[in-house]
Amino acid sequence: MNKKYICLAFLFVIIAFMALVGSWFWARYRESANVRGEYVFAVTRGNMENLHHIQIISPNGAEINLYREEDVWKFREANNYFANTDSIASFLYMVNTSIIYDVGTIEKGTEDKYGLDEQNAVMVKTYDANGALLDEVIFGKLDGEGKYRFAGDKKYKKRFYKITSASGFSDFAQNWIPYPLLNIDRGDVIGLDTAIGKLAGRELDSFEHRYIYWHKILDNLSFIDYMGLSLKTDLRNLPEKIVPHRLDIIMIGGLVYQFDVYYIEDSYWLAITLKTEKIARKEVFPFVEENQKYFADWLFHLNFEQGGLFYGAGKPMENE
Repeated sequence: MNKKYICLAFLFVIIAFMALVGSWFWARYRESANVRGEYVFAVTRGNMENLHHIQIISPNGAEINLYREEDVWKFREANNYFANTDSIASFLYMVNTSIIYDVGTIEKGTEDKYGLDEQNAVMVKTYDANGALLDEVIFGKLDGEGKYRFAGDKKYKKRFYKITSASGFSDFAQNWIPYPLLNIDRGDVIGLDTAIGKLAGRELDSFEHRYIYWHKILDNLSFIDYMGLSLKTDLRNLPEKIVPHRLDIIMIGGLVYQFDVYYIEDSYWLAITLKTEKIARKEVFPFVEENQKYFADWLFHLNFEQGGLFYGAGKPMENE
């Protein structure tokens, strides 16, 4: 074959190869450019009325599963207790607003820089009412400025995204239950029914040797801490009957918080019942009816200090 034609053929192969490589890089550039500004949860965002299940999977495999039942979100791993409404609102805001700000390539061995490695990445999945997957997003670390979060997807494992509005979720279970359990303003408390009788108004101050004790109780009502919860039906599984200590907190208007505190295996557990005084304001009755559902079936695991305080103040309910 003529050398001239051989050189031309070789040159044609080189040009074709360069064109192929160039077109590949151009396609990658166009693809990256095209996703900038897109919504991270695009499918979910278009099906908000049908969003039924949120699943958050931590690097250690622990799951948080939140389900919507009649427009109320429940937390499966917390005995289907009510999910924290503020946390749900933050998550839904993220779904509605989070967009892809930038795109980049993950160099080999640098996954941990973005928090997209197996030891750090958090998987977030959303599902519709039929169990069909809507979106699946891998969340990594915040960027250096703390303004954006790195994210990834399974389809393009060597790609990272910088996304906005990415602070609307947590893989810590405690952040998905209502907290604190109660915050009762001591100024609204007009009486306590305790182990030594019913104390009302200035009577709370009349026992000088008890002064600090009773006021410590009132102070603790403003922020009742809890570390977990269980179903009341679990009491049936105990080897022997546990007698609760009862403390009633009487509020302005006739609302009563009935605290039944159980001491079980070196832990304090609180059952709450909402009641009314014989004479109560009319607005108290719908409040009790609406809010009883948050307490009716559950026991709340109190921190040891608060649990001991309420238990010591309550009267043993031997006949309950």
